[in-house]
Amino acid sequence: MEFLKKGWGKIKRLILLLFVLISLIITPCIIFAESAVDWDNKAKELFDSGNYKEAIDALNKAIELNQKDALAYNNRGNAYFKIGKYQEAIKDYSKTIELCPSFAKPYYNRGNVYFKLGKYQQAIKDHDKAIKFNPKFAKAYHNRGSAYFRLGKYQQAIKGYSKAIELSPSFAKAYYSRGDTFLLLGDYKEAINDYKTAARLSIKEAQDYLRKKGIQW
Repeated sequence: MEFLKKGWGKIKRLILLLFVLISLIITPCIIFAESAVDWDNKAKELFDSGNYKEAIDALNKAIELNQKDALAYNNRGNAYFKIGKYQEAIKDYSKTIELCPSFAKPYYNRGNVYFKLGKYQQAIKDHDKAIKFNPKFAKAYHNRGSAYFRLGKYQQAIKGYSKAIELSPSFAKAYYSRGDTFLLLGDYKEAINDYKTAARLSIKEAQDYLRKKGIQW
């Protein structure tokens, strides 16, 4: 019995030592993760208040602490986009996609950068991916429609705007964009109908156009 007691005492000491070692390994990881999240949250506050460069600095810290923080890369891409650093934005969105290939938002965001750069086919491909992973992504349908518009593919543009409206009936910009397309195609009646809806939803350009034409909305 004495032998068993001594043996059990050794086992308990080993268990305690093992517990301490596990704690030393796990605890820094917990602190590490929480610190990265803290920087992510700080970056969001800075971004929302328009302090994009400071938001980038905060997100740099988050990424230093957690190099697999996909959301940090995506959000840093958004901040780069806001200050006109489009290539840096593309790199960050691409990294987000690498880390989370089925995350719709970075495809949409990267598509918007390509659109800004006049690379409409690449924009369409990215919006296709965004829609694949989120079939109810109204803004992706709209922005893909705008890329088709720039390529002169007006019927496809109308389909995109119409789908965006179907998914989000109060999507004011989609009505205005579709109205522009109808007007370009000479369908004045449909254009005015869309401009009226856009005007009621507070799109100033639609209101100005209708006001000049003496049309109430």
